[in-house]
Order: sequence, then structure tokens, then C-alpha cells
Amino acid sequence: MKKILVLLVLTFLIGCDGASDKESQTNDNASIELKKLEESSTKWVEGFAQGNFEYSINFNDHNVRLTINCPTEEGNSESHSDVALYNIDTSNPISKFSINVNGVTCEGPFVANTRNGTNDFLSLLEALRENNAILNFNGVKVIIPKSNANKVLPIYGKKFDCNLD
Repeated sequence: MKKILVLLVLTFLIGCDGASDKESQTNDNASIELKKLEESSTKWVEGFAQGNFEYSINFNDHNVRLTINCPTEEGNSESHSDVALYNIDTSNPISKFSINVNGVTCEGPFVANTRNGTNDFLSLLEALRENNAILNFNGVKVIIPKSNANKVLPIYGKKFDCNLD
């Protein structure tokens, strides 16, 4: 299991870009907001409908929802797991965003239907379970708190039903 985790972390570091100095400064500035977020009710939630697991976290102050979708093969074998950002009111996707975890940035949205997409997807899940992250979209930066992620987000290899590549 340790070998798989190391491989996933290395793949995440290779598949996503390292942070610039500017992003590191943003991490420092964003940590000020973290305490406020941890005191709020921003938590990961899990849902299931029509053969799809959905893990999401709302940022009501910014009217967005970060969603990790995990269709199962029993639900729709044509669909693949993905990470997306939506406007809460309209359910319209936000076409460009990034997630920075520990100095590693991944551009979203992305789908786990290729080897690289699958590796990034699994690595991001693991990173979000263990660390706070920064979500950047439309010039806005918000903290994704790890809060209860380690209890909600799936772990690869342990009853992991997400349809990957």
C-alpha cells in the first residue's frame, strides 16, 4: 500500500505543475482565511444517485460547488470519474479552475479517462484527504479545507467503486 501511495504522489507531482513563488505567497495569504473557514460549516458531503457517487464541497460565499464525480460501471460504464466546479444557482460548469495542494497545481476540470487523468484524479483525492488546498477560479482564490475529507473522500483500493480509465 505504501508503494502505491508513493507512486500516486510522484505521479501527481509529475502530472501537475509545481507552484511558482507567486503561488507560494498566495498560500501564505490564504492561510489567514483558513481559520475562518475551519470555523464555518464548509464540509465535504457524499451522495449517490443513478449509479454515481458524488463528493462535493460548497463555497456559498462564492456561489460555487467543487464536485468529484465517481460513476460506477453498474451505473453508466460510459462515464468516467471527474473533478468539476459548478455555479450553485445555475448548475453551469465553470470551464477553467485550478487546485493547488502543497505547491502542486492541477488545472481543472479533468476526467479520469486516460492514464494521466486517472493518476491525477487518484493523487488529488489522496492530497485532498490529507491537506488543505487552494481553489482558484475567475480570479478568486478560496481554501478547500481538509475538514472531514479523510472520512468522506474514497480511498483507492478500499471499496473504491469509481469508474476510471
